[in-house]
Amino acid sequence: MKIAKLLFLTLASQLVSFGAPGQAWVTSRTLPATEAHQAAAAFGDYVYAISSRVVAKYDRRSGRRLAVSTGKAKHLNSGIFWKGRLYCAHSNYPSKPERSQIMVLNPDTMRLSVYQDFGDSGGSLTWAIRRDGHWWCNFAHYGKDNGRTFFVKYDDDWNELARWTYPASVISQLGRYSLSGGIWLGDRLLVTGHDDPVIFELRPPKSGSVLEYVGRQIAPFSGQGIAVDPINGGLIGIHRAKRQLVFAKASGDARRETRAPNIVIILADDMGYGDVGVLNAESRIPTPNLDRLARGGLIFTDAHSAGSYCVPSRYGLLTGRYMWRTRLGSGGNLANLAGTLIEPGRETIASVLRGAGYFTGLVGKWHQGIDWKLHDESERENIRTNRNYQAFENIDFGSPVLKGPKDSGFDYSFGTAGSAEMNPATFIEDNRVVVVPRMTSAEAREKYGEWYGRDDNAVAEAYTMDRLVPTLSDKACEFVVTANRERPGQPFFLYYALTAPHNPIVPNTEFVGKSRAGAYGDFVVELDHHVGRLLDLLTALGIDQNTFVMFTSDNGPVNRTRGYHQKWVRGDPHVHGHDSNGSYAGWKGGLLEGGHRVPFFVRWPGKIKAGESCATTIVFTDILPTLAEVLKIRLNDATAEDGRSFFPALTGESRPTSFHEAIVHNHSKGTFAIRKGSFKLTVSGPRTIAQVLDDVIPVSFALHDLSKDIGETVDVSGQHPERVKAMHALLKRYVRERRKNGVTR
Repeated sequence: MKIAKLLFLTLASQLVSFGAPGQAWVTSRTLPATEAHQAAAAFGDYVYAISSRVVAKYDRRSGRRLAVSTGKAKHLNSGIFWKGRLYCAHSNYPSKPERSQIMVLNPDTMRLSVYQDFGDSGGSLTWAIRRDGHWWCNFAHYGKDNGRTFFVKYDDDWNELARWTYPASVISQLGRYSLSGGIWLGDRLLVTGHDDPVIFELRPPKSGSVLEYVGRQIAPFSGQGIAVDPINGGLIGIHRAKRQLVFAKASGDARRETRAPNIVIILADDMGYGDVGVLNAESRIPTPNLDRLARGGLIFTDAHSAGSYCVPSRYGLLTGRYMWRTRLGSGGNLANLAGTLIEPGRETIASVLRGAGYFTGLVGKWHQGIDWKLHDESERENIRTNRNYQAFENIDFGSPVLKGPKDSGFDYSFGTAGSAEMNPATFIEDNRVVVVPRMTSAEAREKYGEWYGRDDNAVAEAYTMDRLVPTLSDKACEFVVTANRERPGQPFFLYYALTAPHNPIVPNTEFVGKSRAGAYGDFVVELDHHVGRLLDLLTALGIDQNTFVMFTSDNGPVNRTRGYHQKWVRGDPHVHGHDSNGSYAGWKGGLLEGGHRVPFFVRWPGKIKAGESCATTIVFTDILPTLAEVLKIRLNDATAEDGRSFFPALTGESRPTSFHEAIVHNHSKGTFAIRKGSFKLTVSGPRTIAQVLDDVIPVSFALHDLSKDIGETVDVSGQHPERVKAMHALLKRYVRERRKNGVTR
C-alpha cells in the first residue's frame, strides 16, 4: 500500500492519520544531549532532555545547552508543555511504597517544583498529558505485574472520570518492562515501551475498560518519553544509549501535502470597505497587516455580508442561510438576552468541520443568542422579545447556559454574548460565564473612572471596554498554540469574531494618534495590529503555509460622516474626512452598497495565487459551501440552502459574474432588494415575507445598474420595466421556496 494512502483517515475529512498503523518514522536530525535518558520535550525554539533527576534546556538550532534544572527529583519521566510550563511525571521508583507526582518546571527560572501529589496511587506515574481540558495519566507496573498498568482520565480537580487497562496484545510485547511515554495525536494515543523502537497506537473504547489496540509503528526512538515537535509537527524522542535527542518525521513526509488545512475566519465588526488601505488609496488609516494579508492572497471586490447588520450577517456566515427565513423574519434582531437563533439540528460551519475531524473554536462576539438558565422560567418568552429586559436577578449567571456556542459545533468558545456594549458585560467561556456580573454601569464608572458601555449594563469585575480587543486577541492566539501543540495531527478551525471597530470606540494608549481619522481610525489600527499578531503566530509556528485565512467584516460601518456620539468614544469622535465606505454610498443597516459590500480577503499559500483580485459577486452564505468543496465534503440539501461554492474563483478555474442566479439583501427595517448581474432592484413598501408575497401591498421600485452607477444615484427602473418585473418575480420566488444548497456544481 502506498504511503500516501496510509496518511488518510477518510477522504471526507481529509484528516491525516499521524503515523498510521504500520507507518514508519525516520530520523530527520539528532542532537547530542547528556541528559537524554528518560524523555524529550519541546517548546518554541527550545528542546528539553529529561533524565531521572534533572531537565536540561537546549537551543534547537545550535544544539547548545542553555540551562539545567534545580529542585529535588528522583525519577522523572515524560514531560509535556502546557500554558508555557513543562509538566513531568515523577515517582520514587523503585522504592516502596510507590509515590507519584507531577512536577512542573518554569523554563525561565529552570526551577522544578511539585504540581500534583498522588501519593500511593497503585503504580508509578510514567506520563501525564493534557487533552480536552482533562489530565490523562499512566501508572506503570513492571515485570510479572506489568499487566496491571493502568491509564486514568482526571478533571482539573483531580476527580477520576475513567480508568482503563492495556490489551494483552500490547503487554505481551513489553517483556519485563512497562509503558514509558504517551501523547495524544487527534483521537488516538501513541504509546512507547522501554527500550524497543516501536510506538503502540491505541484508543479509548466506546465501552468497556480495556484500551483498543490499533497497531504499531516503527520509530527511531528506543522507547521512553516522546513529544510532538511544535515547529514541524513531527515527533521528538531520545536514544538512551547514544544520549541523543532524536527528531523524526513520517517516512516519505507525504503528510505535508495531504493534511487538510487549518482554517481561520477573522470577522471585523462594523468595518467599512474603505477602511483598508489596499482598497482605498485615500484612507486615513494605516492597515499594514490587512494589506499584506490581502496582497498575499485573493481580494474579492464584490463581496457581501448576508445582512447589513450584525445578527443576519453572522447567521448567514455560520449556516449558509438567510436570516430572514428564521423566526426573526425580515429585519429581525435579537434582544440583549434573547435565546438562541440557530435552530436545533441545523448544521453550521463549526459542526460540519468538526464532523470532518477539525478541532473547532470561537473567540469573540457570538450574537446568535444564548439560552440562559432562569430562576423564573415563565419569563422565557419575555426575555426573547424584550429588547431592554432588566430583571437580571432572574438570570442564573452562575450556572452553565442551557444553550450557547458549544451547541452549534464549537469545541471551545470564549467571548461576548453580543456586541461590546450589550448585556451581560462579561466573558463567556465554554457556555459558562467567566465572572458573574454584579456591578451596574454606574458602579463600573465610579470604580474605573469611565464606562463606555450602556447605562443599564450588568458588569463583571475587571471587565472594561478597552480590554476587550486585547483579551480576545490573547485567547485567539492561545487557541491556535494549544491546538497546534496538543492536537498536531488534527487541523483546527478558528472563528475569530472581533468586537472592533464597533462602538464603544476605545483604542488603547499605544494606538492613540496612529491614524489621521480620530479615535475610530486609531481603533482600526489596533484591530490591524491584532490581525498581524495572529498572522505572525501562524508563521512562527510553521503552519502558515497550510492555513486557510479569510478576513472580512460583518457589514458596513455606521454613518460617521459627522463624527461619533461622544458617549461611545474615548478621545476624538471625529473622522476628519476619512470615508469608511470608499466610493460606495449607504451605511450599516441599509440596502445601499456601503451597508453590505465588505472587505474580503482569502489567503492559502500554494493553493490561491497571491496578488490577484476577483470581481465575482459572493455573499457570506457561500462560505460554508466553499469550505465544503475545499475539503470534498458533500452537504445535505438542508444545509447552506442559500449558498453557492466559490471555490473555482479561489483556484482561478472560473471567475464568473456570480455563481448565483441572484442574491438577496435585507434592510434592518425589513425592506428587500435583489441583485442579478450588475442590476440591483430595491422593492419598497413590503417589510415582511408575507407582505412581499401579497400583491395587494403597494410597492415602488428603484433599479440601479452598478456597472455604471456604483453610487446608486440614478434610478433606471423606468427604462427597464421588463427587467423590474422579472426581478420582482424572482424575489418572490426566492422568499417563497425552500432552497437547496449548491455545493456540487
